[in-house]
Amino acid sequence: MSKHNFNRNFAIVIGINNYQNSIRELITAVPDALKLAEIIQKQHENLKPQYQAQNKYEVQLILNQRASLSQLKQLIADFKQGQITLDREKVTVTESDRLLFYFAGHGIALDALENQEGPVGYLIPQDAISSDSSTYLPMQELHDALNALPCRHLLGILDCCFAGAFRWASVKREVVRKVQIYKERYDRFISDRAWQVITSASDDQKALDSLDISENS
Repeated sequence: MSKHNFNRNFAIVIGINNYQNSIRELITAVPDALKLAEIIQKQHENLKPQYQAQNKYEVQLILNQRASLSQLKQLIADFKQGQITLDREKVTVTESDRLLFYFAGHGIALDALENQEGPVGYLIPQDAISSDSSTYLPMQELHDALNALPCRHLLGILDCCFAGAFRWASVKREVVRKVQIYKERYDRFISDRAWQVITSASDDQKALDSLDISENS
């Protein structure tokens, strides 16, 4: 395997439109998840044959009722063991792999405890109860589980309200000047570990497709 390539490319893609328990349904979460899965599975088709296998993504697609709290908790448990599930089989993630994690659905931020800074963020599973925060998935729990994966490159995308509350505690964002990227620098970027998270909203901001998780609000 060349240092420019990865052994395997994994993607965990989650989209929730249809919520239980009077939580307001969304419109774009599932279509966005499906479109992302389609794009990353087909993007390699335009490459030369010798590069197609190296760039093909293996996707675990989790939609609507499959994204219950218990199933998301199992996903977290697998991450902590350095594993993911593909076609109902456990796959071990290695340092030579890369992983894309995508979540589109409801998110919420609650006031922090006295010993914490800023709001505490949660992802809302499909079967969550709006009045019971114990049925939410803490973003910090997701962060810690992703941090346990050994993959060399990881990209997380959270497309939900208050996604900025996600705590990527091990990384500090620095302001750097623009520089021209030469081959040697590119080689280093590809071979070194890289972790990044993109959020669709700040820790006090609502995403476009959502106003409130309550159906009656």
